[in-house]
Amino acid sequence: MSGYYLYRTINKELFESLGVEFKRSFTACLRNGKKQPLEEKRLPKSDNPIDKMLEDPTSYWDHKSEGVLSNMSLFIEHPSILFDKSGVALSDAVLGVGVEWLAKESKIRDYVFFGYIKNEPSPAQFSKSNIYIKDFTSDVTFRLIFFVSKPGTPVDGLYFGNEKGLVIGKIDCLKIVVNGKGSVFPLNIVSRPNDALWMVMADFDDPYSDSFNDEHVWISFNKDNPVFPLINEENKESFRLEFFKEILAASFAALLLEIRAHYDKGKFDLGRESDPGSIHTAVKYFANSLDIDVNGSPAELAKSVVRFIEKEYK
Repeated sequence: MSGYYLYRTINKELFESLGVEFKRSFTACLRNGKKQPLEEKRLPKSDNPIDKMLEDPTSYWDHKSEGVLSNMSLFIEHPSILFDKSGVALSDAVLGVGVEWLAKESKIRDYVFFGYIKNEPSPAQFSKSNIYIKDFTSDVTFRLIFFVSKPGTPVDGLYFGNEKGLVIGKIDCLKIVVNGKGSVFPLNIVSRPNDALWMVMADFDDPYSDSFNDEHVWISFNKDNPVFPLINEENKESFRLEFFKEILAASFAALLLEIRAHYDKGKFDLGRESDPGSIHTAVKYFANSLDIDVNGSPAELAKSVVRFIEKEYK
């Protein structure tokens, strides 16, 4: 009987008919005590609409060590659909709803309760502020949880899950992806038979205003290269960390040198102001916060990148 329920649960079709809007905002809690608003953006090259990434326009947020505050709101346009013959609960039951989040690697799970849903024609609205999410060391999945808060009065011929605390719906609504895409450099996976394992690209007009994202700069790993399984973190059997660090360091150093070649006299002016989130702002972050010798010789720059990668992937 594993995988089967003796009672109705919220399926995709029922969920879509509810008219649910799940809104949220995120703010990084930096180690210097300051708060930095984060931008939620579409995850490049993902076909799943719930896949998103968080971007810090100033490039100061370290997702591996600094938590995030979130404000969340939930709007359900047609809550009465959940009740009676066409729904998942008895007409006089009371349901509860909340949001749960789970960090992929650490398995840290947390939850916030939104409120109660009754069989009423008016929309249901909930909001919570300053929710602390401490673990973004790996991808974080958010899901809405619906459960029975107050059992209803049994009716002959209708059988619903009717025990207090019984979960009747788990709906994934958001996945914040930080592995690769959420790191300090835009990293893509491409499919190019008979091509190199990795490539870099820098194509921009103004480094002081053009954004540091995969529209202008990126590192790509080629999944069709026969060596790719050795650097694929998701394949635990074939993955080789030391080799992955070598490839990542080499490609990151090559990207910085490619960016530097676009500058006047081939040198970064680290004292110059630039727009938040721009290529130049990112470079200054690499130099000032990550201690990367961005203006050194190719060999000196590469050595400093290796030191950074070794710290990042201990």
